[in-house]
Parts: sequence; structure tokens; C-alpha cells
Amino acid sequence: MSKTLKSYTSTLYPNIALIKYWGKSDEKENKPTNESISITLNKLKTITTISENSEDEFILDGNKIEIPSRMKKLLEYFRNRSIFKNKIKIESQNNFPHSCGLASSSSGYSALVKGLKGFFELNVDEKELSILARKGSGSASRSIFDGFVHLKKENDEYFSCKIADCLNLKVLIVILDSKVKKVSSTEGMNRTVSTSNLFKMRLSNIQEKVNRMLAYIKEENYDGILNLTMRDSNEIHAVCLDSFPPIFYLNENSHKVIDIVHGINKEEIKLAYTFDAGPNAFLIIKNEFYEEVKRIFEKEFKVIEGL
Repeated sequence: MSKTLKSYTSTLYPNIALIKYWGKSDEKENKPTNESISITLNKLKTITTISENSEDEFILDGNKIEIPSRMKKLLEYFRNRSIFKNKIKIESQNNFPHSCGLASSSSGYSALVKGLKGFFELNVDEKELSILARKGSGSASRSIFDGFVHLKKENDEYFSCKIADCLNLKVLIVILDSKVKKVSSTEGMNRTVSTSNLFKMRLSNIQEKVNRMLAYIKEENYDGILNLTMRDSNEIHAVCLDSFPPIFYLNENSHKVIDIVHGINKEEIKLAYTFDAGPNAFLIIKNEFYEEVKRIFEKEFKVIEGL
């Protein structure tokens, strides 16, 4: 009789930041320059299965790729703490494109640490999981939780915690380009930190923005949430343009989406746009206007539901 191989499957979801971080304060520990706030997108997902194998191996969307150094460090961390010392195969599958500004690293690394915890049978609480996920990808720390999530700093450590459920907003993603971006997030952040003067100005007031967004969420002030989300997205991409050489994540259609949103909001704030490190637009929409907004955008663009 053949032996049944040990395996464990985890499923987690990407998130989109409303107040973003862009830059690292500690490269080795992958600590961000500032706190951030996000919404978890539970209609997109990464499914990761970890199983016994003759060698450590990583399969992403059906393609074998070299194990990234941050992933290797996480694997060794869990293996060293466990009584199990197995070599493993990590098979990760997304139901959305990766490396094009759709936050795939957030669900990827959060699903990985949750899977490693399960496979190696370790007692790791959610706070520690969020710290470990952050060491793979800063945004992955927030994907440990659902709803509104705060990646916060306390005693020189960054970890995430849930703020509140997100019941009155929906997220529609406008797919404008699913190709791999020319400038990776890590490369873009490093360039910005070392060359942008606007970035220094951003850091001087970012905590006030975080505190304001936390207050808007607590008060359920959706106009405040949506307006501040758009302003923060604009500032991030202004900082990218101020980097040298400049970083262009948005394209002509991204700018068209921005114009359409402001047109829809002319009489009443119904939605916000925000962009990660890529051209694809995340539309944060009040529930009552979701169908109206979806009809407008699906006439011209490919759209997928995020939340």
C-alpha cells in the first residue's frame, strides 16, 4: 500500500489599500515606511497547497519557478520550529492575473504563511501570522484579516489587525492591462525613496491621513472614506512621477477611468478610484450605486468583482 503524502491547503484573498505605503524603512525585515489601511477583496483568491516532496519546489499558476529568497526564509523559519523537516512542494493558484497591479503578492504570501502553519502544525496566532506574512510582502500582512484592516506600528514592529466589517461598500476592478508591469513594486519603492522630494513631504503627513481614515471608518463616514482614498491614490502616483527616472504605472485608460469617476460624482459621491502599482483601477462603490456604476464601466472595459 502506498503511503498517503501529507498536505495542507489554504485560501486567502488580496486587499486594496485605501491609505497606502510606498517604501521600506527596513529592507531586511521588510518593514514599511508608514502605517496603511485596506479592504480585503473576498471575490479574488489565492489557493495554496503545500505537500511533501523530494525537494523544495514552487509552482505558480501551473509554472515551476525559482523559490524567491523571502519565501525561502519563511519556509526555513517554519521548518526549524516544527518537528517535521519535510521538503515540500508549494502549489499556488490565483483566480486573477498576477504582477500587474492587482495585489497578488498580498494573497500569495498570506496564503503561504497560513499554509506553512497548517502543514508544519505550529501554534501561531493571527498577529504573528501577519508579521510573518509582512516579511514576504508588506501588503500580505493585511490579507490575514477580512474587512477594513490596519497595518499598524507598535514598539517598532508592524503588524495588522481588523478595524471593522466592510458591509456598505463593494469593489469593482477595471482590467486595463493584465501584462506584467515594467517596474516591480520593490524596484519602484526603492527608486522613490532614494530620489523623490515629494515622498519626504508625503511621509511628514501620512500618519494624520491614517488617523483620519480610521476615524471615517469608525464614524461610517463613507463620503470621507471615498474622498480620502482618491486623494491618497493620486498622491502615490504623483510621488512615482517625481521619482527619477519617473515611474509610469497609470496609462491613458487609467486617466480615462479617473475622469469618468469624477463625472459620476459631480452631484453626489458614489464611488472612489484607487490604483496600486499598475494601471488597473479599483473602484470602491457605495452599495446602492453598485449596479449603476457597473453598467457604466462594463460598456467600455473588462470588469471583475472584487468585493
